[in-house]
Amino acid sequence: MKWNASEELEILQKVNHVNLVKLEYFCIDPKEANCYFVYEYVENGSLHSWLHEDKKEKLSWKTRLKIATDVANGLLYIHEHTRPRVVHKDIKSSNIVIIHTIVMRISRVSRKIERRRNAEKKKKKKKKKKKKKMH
Repeated sequence: MKWNASEELEILQKVNHVNLVKLEYFCIDPKEANCYFVYEYVENGSLHSWLHEDKKEKLSWKTRLKIATDVANGLLYIHEHTRPRVVHKDIKSSNIVIIHTIVMRISRVSRKIERRRNAEKKKKKKKKKKKKKMH
């Protein structure tokens, strides 16, 4: 499947949820065929840094539960309320950022998009191959 920047940008511009990092700007370099995304400032870093680096403050279990809830809410939004539907496909602590101590957001959504229609196309191709083998 070839990557289509315009389709991806169309989806990212529509995504607006408190638990998803906001796309601020983008730039397309036609010479190099690159697309650059600029997201909102993340003042408190990633969840990975909070869990694995030496920090003066440690995350309480109440905060960890809040993180899990916020991540689940962000995933629910992109899975159920975007068209075409989006699947993140790379949830890990380094892709979860802490904007404030009370709001967690999922980052790098744009790089992990899988559209339902592409999955359906693959299924149809497999069925056709199976039918050809049977005949």
